[in-house]
Amino acid sequence: MWKIIATYLLAIYEAFIAWVQKNPSVVIALCALGVSVYSMYLSRQAFIATHRPYVYAISRIVNGAMDLNTVLVGCSNTPARIVSEEFSYLVVKTKENGEEIVREIEYQKKWSDKNILHPSEQPKMQLTVPYDFKKKALGLNPEIKFRRKVRIDYKELSSNRTYFFEGNWDYNKDYDLWEDKDKFGN
Repeated sequence: MWKIIATYLLAIYEAFIAWVQKNPSVVIALCALGVSVYSMYLSRQAFIATHRPYVYAISRIVNGAMDLNTVLVGCSNTPARIVSEEFSYLVVKTKENGEEIVREIEYQKKWSDKNILHPSEQPKMQLTVPYDFKKKALGLNPEIKFRRKVRIDYKELSSNRTYFFEGNWDYNKDYDLWEDKDKFGN
């Protein structure tokens, strides 16, 4: 049984080699077509990556010091329409089996279709929270942390494709600033 299959495969291989030797220009044309199709695919992926908006959130710096209560939202590449924003300030307690949220203060904003961020503009001030982190951090148990969480949903102006940005920052009471914990999006 295996001898018959091997014989057929060998015959197909020999016929293919004979065809290639007889028609080298067709083989070269097929290879060129394959390379050009793959090149178009890579160009399209690069175009999409460089011509879509990227929205981000950062901390505000005033006179060289970080304004702990303010979040700035900016945009790069192309304009973006903000759909919604969620800002959360959490009090988190570290335990041996993970973390527990002790308290959460949440702020949400829904935007109209007129709220557009442009890459040429400076990041806009989006949220200021009346909360004194310095006073609260002085008496904190080392097991308790402050965390800031931001989620921004946005979309392109030219299509209905939606994207999101999420970021988490932990408050460092020794240096009086928000440290990046993680940032991600699509």
